[in-house]
Amino acid sequence: VDSEIVMGVMDNYEYKNHEVSLEDEIILYTDGITDANNTEHEIYGEERLTDFLNNHESGENIIMDLINDINKFTNGEKQFDDMTLLILDIK
Repeated sequence: VDSEIVMGVMDNYEYKNHEVSLEDEIILYTDGITDANNTEHEIYGEERLTDFLNNHESGENIIMDLINDINKFTNGEKQFDDMTLLILDIK
């Protein structure tokens, strides 16, 4: 699904409805996750996030492991945006 405008940015914006079928889980995150930057001014990025998620062992603490991976990447660089992550397991 192509992304649209961020929710809540514009009053009276008519969002498109999308329906998806989920079998396992859904991961929702804000751009603070992918925009986390390191001391070299590189961002964590969607590709790095996707690689992390695809290579993470199931059954482990994915949230803490992702936070640790981001902290390792940023190497103490102060972040300019909040980071929000929500993982919903489909049962």
